[in-house]
Amino acid sequence: MPGSFHPLVVHLPIGFLLLGALFVGLIKWRPQNKNLRPAVPLILLLGALSALLSCGTGWLLAANGDYDEAVLFQHRWLGLATALGALGLYFTKKHYTLVAWMALSVLLIVTGHLGGTLTHGEGFLSFRKTENSDESKLTYTGELSEARVYADLVQPILAKKCTSCHGESKKKGGLRLDTPEWIQKGGKNGLAITKEHPEESELLLRIQLPLADEDHMPPKGKPQLSLSELALLETWIAQGAAFEGRVKDQPQPELFKAAAEPKTKLAAKPLLPEEPVAAADPVLLQALTKEGIVIAPVYAGSNYLSLAFHSLPDAGDSLVARLLPLAPQIVSLKLSGTKITDSSLKVIAGLTQLRRLSLDHTAVSDVRPLGQLPHLQYLNLAYTHIGPESLPALSSLSSLSQLFLYQTRVTASSVEALRKQLPQLETDTGAYHVPTFASDTVIFKKNK
Repeated sequence: MPGSFHPLVVHLPIGFLLLGALFVGLIKWRPQNKNLRPAVPLILLLGALSALLSCGTGWLLAANGDYDEAVLFQHRWLGLATALGALGLYFTKKHYTLVAWMALSVLLIVTGHLGGTLTHGEGFLSFRKTENSDESKLTYTGELSEARVYADLVQPILAKKCTSCHGESKKKGGLRLDTPEWIQKGGKNGLAITKEHPEESELLLRIQLPLADEDHMPPKGKPQLSLSELALLETWIAQGAAFEGRVKDQPQPELFKAAAEPKTKLAAKPLLPEEPVAAADPVLLQALTKEGIVIAPVYAGSNYLSLAFHSLPDAGDSLVARLLPLAPQIVSLKLSGTKITDSSLKVIAGLTQLRRLSLDHTAVSDVRPLGQLPHLQYLNLAYTHIGPESLPALSSLSSLSQLFLYQTRVTASSVEALRKQLPQLETDTGAYHVPTFASDTVIFKKNK
């Protein structure tokens, strides 16, 4: 598509015309720079022609309708004014008029700024914190149960990581994520959030695609969501994606607390290992990705990986066994709703860098092998066959801070005994309803 060349060719007139303005300024400032004069007409002509080419490709690119109309209008016509101004300056032979060059430079800078706003969103020149800073901390500092779920927890994440491409100034794919009305409307690819099947929501699937995938959001090179930010979005969508109400009003308020705590309480204990790690075997990553496993770096540029078996309800022990060569890199593993058994836990015990592990809605029953995971901080065993007999094995996990045990066979006394061994541990045995997902198997039985 010719319009796709616009981001490339648009830099040509910027370079040529600013260089021409510099040469004319040097000539006016010091007459001994007159040897630069022969270059000015050629630079001006190249700048004018490349500006016209930029206008043409930009006009075609704008045809997809993904941009704010008001900003697009200004950018389009100021760009054309810049091109025509450069042509006029060339053909009138006023090649060395400093005032004209200054006016042309102002036009160029304003047009370029508007183009940047269209591409990167409002305020794209503002300084942003890196992924290794405190950016992933909650902006809400009050009592979490009183936080407004959307306004205080979800909207700040979308504003930091999504709306530069999906906001008022730019609507990539026709999708805006800056207001509840636009979020619910969706984009050209359909709804961003599917309340009936939360884990199939396009918003979550795009975020968890491999970073190199062209459909991954946010795009490569932009600040990526942290694992805890992703956990908050997953929890919000799983509980109905409400735009009103506070955490305490949600069906499962404790899940929001669990998702949010890695940004606050656990900030002193980093999710990632401090030591660097070599990149994983790209051939193996490609093979696992073809199997349907979602593999993504925990943030841009990191070799540590997050793996999720989304939409793989038939995945079993044999596929999990193939993860062992990635033991140095895997820090997060989500196996929710798969057909794994206790055999997989023996493999998982070898993934010694694991910080987060989700085994909910699986047939696992004996967690004793997991006692070999020294860095595990988060463990979800909801809707499994875990009983009190294997729970003591988790007492060796000195880093474990969050444990989900609802709808299991554990007893209150076994949970209390574990808490005494791990004073920092927060457990959730769930005396409330957990919504089912598309990957869950639901069996209705008639009461006898």
